[in-house]
Amino acid sequence: MSTAISELVLAAVCFYSASILWRFRLTQDRSWGAVAALLTGIAASLGAVKYGSDINVAEWHRLAADIAKYVGMPLLGLAWVFAAWHWPKYSGGRLLLVVIVVGLFVCNRWLYAIPEYSQWMTPLSLALVAIPALSTVLTNREYSLLGLAGIGQFALAGLVIGTQGSINGVLSVDIFHYVLAGGWVSLAIALRNID
Repeated sequence: MSTAISELVLAAVCFYSASILWRFRLTQDRSWGAVAALLTGIAASLGAVKYGSDINVAEWHRLAADIAKYVGMPLLGLAWVFAAWHWPKYSGGRLLLVVIVVGLFVCNRWLYAIPEYSQWMTPLSLALVAIPALSTVLTNREYSLLGLAGIGQFALAGLVIGTQGSINGVLSVDIFHYVLAGGWVSLAIALRNID
């Protein structure tokens, strides 16, 4: 039951993060960050159902978690590139990059065509956030550092805490979800205010 609660908290934070990032046109800078937050929120919502009830949504939860990880994280990275560097200038180029991200996921998930995809996509996505955040630290110090703190929380959750076992009697997966929630809030607030 504790995992259902932590998944529910993560879902609520992700939906809040999406609401503060959303713009009316999907091709705008920060809207792709909102889509990433929505994907993670949907995965966490399915996790809350999976762990909090007898409804069998394990396969849907796994698929949603993979989409959030391998599509949502790159979209978050691209949103930072779009917002901080205003690149590419035209929305068609941005849409093309998003189509490439989705295409890579589809090729890996169902065609098994990309070797080591799962090993390099998440670190690359985190770098896509960290590099623009570092490049804007002189002009937007508070928000750049907040973005870097969010990346640090994501790295802490994934590399140190993980989802297996327990820490002092608390399930690692629960701590993982709470740290990710903190990372989403930090990244969303920073992305909303970065220029």
